[in-house]
Amino acid sequence: MASAGIASRRKCEDFILGGRVMVNGETVTELGARVRLGDVVWFDGEPIEPEPLEYHLLNKPIDTLSPVS
Repeated sequence: MASAGIASRRKCEDFILGGRVMVNGETVTELGARVRLGDVVWFDGEPIEPEPLEYHLLNKPIDTLSPVS
């Protein structure tokens, strides 16, 4: 949920404990519940779509620096 932009991880824990999160039609009130590929997660009656992963490829010549900041 945090990676989908709903809230911070700590706030998402409060939402789970408050019974506002459902996985595959069942309300989750326990921290640490596992979500697998294909599971449907709902928050306050709305489905959550995960952010797509972004991959960047770089073909760089020798002696080229490419630091990540």
